[in-house]
Amino acid sequence: MMEKMRIPVLNGSPHLISAAADMSAASEKSEKEAGHKALICDVAHMNIKGCPVCEYFHNKEKGKYVQQDDMQRLYHDLLPADVAAFASQICSFTLSAQIQAVISRTCAPVSRKM
Repeated sequence: MMEKMRIPVLNGSPHLISAAADMSAASEKSEKEAGHKALICDVAHMNIKGCPVCEYFHNKEKGKYVQQDDMQRLYHDLLPADVAAFASQICSFTLSAQIQAVISRTCAPVSRKM
């Protein structure tokens, strides 16, 4: 039997009714049906700033981030996760800015975890 996994589903669409929201809901439902712990995080409606590449996390105060925003709450769901799912509309041939901000802000804590 497969071990129960923690899977945050990050919805990067700023639209409440969207294909990304539908994909997030379907993903959460199928993961829960498979016995995993899934949680939708609507990152587009959170206050998450982009990474200033200040190296504060690595060099000044180990493990603390200079920016205090909703990403602190998201770290609580992402860091212990086994895998994360990202849902986003495609904007100018890439992921939404909201998802990109989350991805850039995960570099410091994830590299510390390795």
